[in-house]
Amino acid sequence: MLPRRRSPGCTPAGDAGKAVVCRFYFDVLAGRRIEELDLLLAPGFVAYDPVGARIDRADYIDAVRMLHEGF
Repeated sequence: MLPRRRSPGCTPAGDAGKAVVCRFYFDVLAGRRIEELDLLLAPGFVAYDPVGARIDRADYIDAVRMLHEGF
């Protein structure tokens, strides 16, 4: 397991939800640490795209990986 890093400029004041969002944006998106998604996404994670298609955990991780590859 990788050590958790505190991202500069993101200091959630005891709010667990804000801490998760900060970790997602700073570690996964900006920091390109896709392995953090294993810790952030629940096993039964489900999301929906803008047109309503269901995206499971594995598909979501693949989408983030494609985002990293594209940018």
